[in-house]
Amino acid sequence: MDPLRNMHSITARIRANPVFAGIQNPPEVSINIYNDTGSGIQSLHLADLQAIGLDPWYPQYGGFIDTITLFLAQGQHTVVPRFHIQMKIEGLQGAQLTQLTDWFDALAVYDPSGGSRLSGNEMRDHLYFATAKGNVELYAGQTKTALQRRLPAI
Repeated sequence: MDPLRNMHSITARIRANPVFAGIQNPPEVSINIYNDTGSGIQSLHLADLQAIGLDPWYPQYGGFIDTITLFLAQGQHTVVPRFHIQMKIEGLQGAQLTQLTDWFDALAVYDPSGGSRLSGNEMRDHLYFATAKGNVELYAGQTKTALQRRLPAI
């Protein structure tokens, strides 16, 4: 059984937090993440961190906080580095990718498994999410009213 079968992918742009990076416009990269309400912190791959200057071993910019113990769904745990980053969420409007949020601060961890990137809590502070009957499509809105307008009529 595919554990991601009922999860939906979202496009996000990430960058080092400018306050900790010490520069106004740090490099940014676009990634796909899974909207996982059970995940409390954004997970990133090594290539993501390297692209935004936060390589855990050779950082270009500040943003490393500490290491934390990450508890995984299978009951295992691992110690991983934690970082300050910024994100903005993008979504499809018709066939066009459009910005859904401004930059917001988030905490992220390096996921050495290279598995799917799972969302953190912070994006749910900026957007409302819903799925329609059948869980086929993920809908997002900045307000509940905007979200309701996007949902299909029943």
